[in-house]
Amino acid sequence: MGVPQECKPESEAALDRVGNYECSVRSKSGLPAQEVALGTWEAFSNVLSGRIPVLRPLVLMTILEVTAFSMHLPVVSFFVIEELGLDPSEVGTIMASNNLVQLFGVWICGRASDTFGRKPFLIFAFLWSALQMAALPFIQNSTQLLVLRILQGISGGTVAILHACILDVVPENSRASYMGLFGCIMNLSFVSGTCLGLMLSLLGVTRRNIFFLAAALALSATLFGVFFVTETLQKHKRRPLYCTAVGADTVRASDWEVVGSGLLSVWACRFFSALATGFMFATYAFLIKTQFDWNDTHFGVVLGSCGIVGAISQAFIYPVFGRSGRTGSALSLGIGSVMGMISYILLPTPSVAFHVLALFFFALAGGLIEPAVPVLVSVFAGDRHLGFGNGVSAACRCGATVLAPLLGGMLYEWRLAFTYYVGSVLFLVSALISIAVAWAPDGVMWRAEVEPFAPTTA
Repeated sequence: MGVPQECKPESEAALDRVGNYECSVRSKSGLPAQEVALGTWEAFSNVLSGRIPVLRPLVLMTILEVTAFSMHLPVVSFFVIEELGLDPSEVGTIMASNNLVQLFGVWICGRASDTFGRKPFLIFAFLWSALQMAALPFIQNSTQLLVLRILQGISGGTVAILHACILDVVPENSRASYMGLFGCIMNLSFVSGTCLGLMLSLLGVTRRNIFFLAAALALSATLFGVFFVTETLQKHKRRPLYCTAVGADTVRASDWEVVGSGLLSVWACRFFSALATGFMFATYAFLIKTQFDWNDTHFGVVLGSCGIVGAISQAFIYPVFGRSGRTGSALSLGIGSVMGMISYILLPTPSVAFHVLALFFFALAGGLIEPAVPVLVSVFAGDRHLGFGNGVSAACRCGATVLAPLLGGMLYEWRLAFTYYVGSVLFLVSALISIAVAWAPDGVMWRAEVEPFAPTTA
């Protein structure tokens, strides 16, 4: 006999309600579990209605944090260029230092969350981000900014742990819809924050005061998470931090049991696509200032527009691919990489029309690549290794962004166009590797033994 619902901890009771809801969906559909896949609108309805109780506060916390983070983006690039006087190489060095530390932070936090649960590391990452934003207004020179960015990298960022939290609780064959929805929500929050930061700038609020306001909002997200977000990783799915014994259970707890050609290919795609994307993040502010003499306002409009396109593509285009399972997500990854390649070929052209078209392709590329990667990681890593799989994936991204600012900055100073042509080649490499993802064998042979929501029989 099972434990009565009222006697269970709130987090476990909430997760049980997820299982009950999924079973009811299967029953009403008349289909076996592996054939059920929810659409984006139904996933959205489930989040709003609280049918998956742990998701709603998690989404609200994410909205607050992403809005806070994106508030400072329209002004931070020109803050370091105009107020601190940094050149592309110095910006590249600072970004690379941050990502080098983050490479280790995200891997350690992701792996540890498989053992100790997600919430402690989620709260730590959000709090660390808020403190970094609060310190930014006090920065006076490049050395101080370098130290701040190095310290910021310790937490490993918030995205990887958020992905693990969501994948912990959503039905396996509806992960594409939920991850697309989550990406859409993040993008819309990004647009809202960008517009808010841009509006404050136009109203005459100084850049440093915008940083203060962003920090206050980020801190409110952290406090909200402390009181309202519940643990998503059930205790029976946790793994020991170290494996000292030998046996079947030890093998299944080992990190490297799930590492095969499929997971390695996904990580490689993550690395090359992030390396290409990093070129743009490191040099785009300089590009638009050189080619069109654009400023903070134009940069904010670009960020907002790309965010809207990315939100639409993640919510409505990627799930169409994702419903076809691993092959569909791999196809989304490949097509997104090809769109990124086209975007980079167009970007160096000193024409506003070509520039807008390039940005459109770039936003579509992100909308197809970003949700596909964590879903593919879940396919090959399985339920008990989500923290590890997403942690290494994020570490690959950080490793790429260590190299991207340095390499992108040097290429930009040598020849503007060559930066983006090299980036287009990197996107092409990612597209080619996505073919291996589609054909790779599954990496987890014991998934059914730890499936948390399978219907039980008497």
